[in-house]
Amino acid sequence: MIVSFTLYLHNLGWKGGAIGLLLSAGGLLNAALSLLFGALADRYGARIFLIIHQTIVSFTSLLPLFFIHPFFLGLAALTANLGRGQNGAAGPFASAESSWLAETLPVKERGSVYSLNAAIGFFGMGAGALLSGLLPLWQTILHGSQAYRPLFLLPSVGSAICAILLSKTPGGVPHKIFSSSKLEVMTDSSEKSNSFSYRPLILLCTTNAFNGIAIGMTSPLIAYWFAAKFHAGPSLIGPVLSITFILTGLSSLFTGTLTKRIGLISSIVSARLLGLVMLIALPLAPTYNIAAILYMLRSTFSRGTAGARQAFALSLIPVHRRALGISLNNVSSQLPSAIGPWITGLLIQNSHLSLPFYIAAGLQAIYLILYTLLFRKLESDDIVEK
Repeated sequence: MIVSFTLYLHNLGWKGGAIGLLLSAGGLLNAALSLLFGALADRYGARIFLIIHQTIVSFTSLLPLFFIHPFFLGLAALTANLGRGQNGAAGPFASAESSWLAETLPVKERGSVYSLNAAIGFFGMGAGALLSGLLPLWQTILHGSQAYRPLFLLPSVGSAICAILLSKTPGGVPHKIFSSSKLEVMTDSSEKSNSFSYRPLILLCTTNAFNGIAIGMTSPLIAYWFAAKFHAGPSLIGPVLSITFILTGLSSLFTGTLTKRIGLISSIVSARLLGLVMLIALPLAPTYNIAAILYMLRSTFSRGTAGARQAFALSLIPVHRRALGISLNNVSSQLPSAIGPWITGLLIQNSHLSLPFYIAAGLQAIYLILYTLLFRKLESDDIVEK
């Protein structure tokens, strides 16, 4: 869907501003639901919400297969997060997924395991992007926008399988909430409900806002940008994004190993600094092939830190508020990110093809400076949970 959904809307005659506005609306809804279901997951457990989410996605992903009316396309995009799932995450229920995964993980293993989890998501997205490139095989039978419709079977079937697997997965039950009058031994001995400071998490959320806007301006509409600048179609964009996600997955695995050697903060900042350089160079690429290579490198370095960043955020959250805390961390990026596609869509529509990348680069530079200044000392002083 990262490859095909925006191209499908473009093929139906949607303008860049309208495409961006729809993705922005999806981002806003995603952020709002993240807060709601983060709080509910702590109380009722993550399992039920993830199963419900995958079931809903399985049904609503089929709507574009049968309808082209904007109402149905919008409903599918908003509920199934079509065109936005850059990390292969569980939409507004990503916090519940992270909380569930953390239940049996020792703190020292989180950097590597969350990086592995992110890598698997990237590998799946690589396979999906490659499948979208097969669209020309049936374009002789299904013409124009109709050729995109069979692709919507993939998220529908995939989500149905996910719901079945989740129903058989142990855990995902509500966390026991401990009273402040009696300290109990929690999953991690350093997490005490009556002595925990939320200040580091608040600082992280504030910092994430700059990164969120930058992500929203560059990632969701990258396929549309390739089509607008180089007139590339799914057969060209699909394989490029497929390789990109596979490389990003490998990078995530490497970053997970690196966190054990040089720490979470150093691993995150060094990789994302290289990604920033590629982001600045990307709009200067004179040909599609050069732009594709720069995009691959940018994604490999920047997005490969997703698991490590998630693990670091988790270290700032008490166990009994894990899903809600992860939701706050996610929303601090998702909410600003939701603005990005609409801005970029309007800029592309008005032929400003380079400006979104330069604005995003400036915002990510601010993010990296703040991340380094605020959290390198925090980690070295053992303030974060270890």
